[in-house]
Amino acid sequence: MLMMSITACGGDDKPKETGKNDNGKPDTSVSTKPDTMVPEVSGEIYDTGELRALVPDGWAAFPIPDVFADEPDTVKTSCFHIIKDGASERDIHAKPYIRLECLEPDAQIADPDPALDKNVEDVGPLNLGGYSWSGYVCEDCFGGYWKPVIGKMAVLWTEAGSTRYKAVIRLEFNGQKEKISLEDDDVQVILASVQFSE
Repeated sequence: MLMMSITACGGDDKPKETGKNDNGKPDTSVSTKPDTMVPEVSGEIYDTGELRALVPDGWAAFPIPDVFADEPDTVKTSCFHIIKDGASERDIHAKPYIRLECLEPDAQIADPDPALDKNVEDVGPLNLGGYSWSGYVCEDCFGGYWKPVIGKMAVLWTEAGSTRYKAVIRLEFNGQKEKISLEDDDVQVILASVQFSE
């Protein structure tokens, strides 16, 4: 377990060398910067081998299957889910979560789609550690504007040198008691701790 008064991991900071980790194995090493304080939260570092971030206590990280891979059971290393009170990857359909992704240099970040998103509000900049996140919050009508709103979500992105990160945050599902917000300590620490694995 890692107790962190984390001050973020943006810019050119790199993780401390701890040797190679197996895909998705927890690590407990992260570099920090003293410029912008974020809340003190305990948890473990989840590292895919390409992307890493702090998973606070009470949350769980899950790999994302690569459905286009030739080999079965292959998972993506450029993204993963962190689910609040998650017991399995299927909880992304019922519980708040954050999907973190390290984007390819030429990848396009989609603007809100009026056919899928309602009540869109711009967000940011959110200065968390060494990152400045921007994006939008919306009501999500997955499947089309004629369908009921299934909940509230945020889509954020940031850059650190040549590296770009994206966070899709399921803030709440309609009819579910569990909710998160961009002001929550856990959410802010996750966003501040994201790093490209070296």
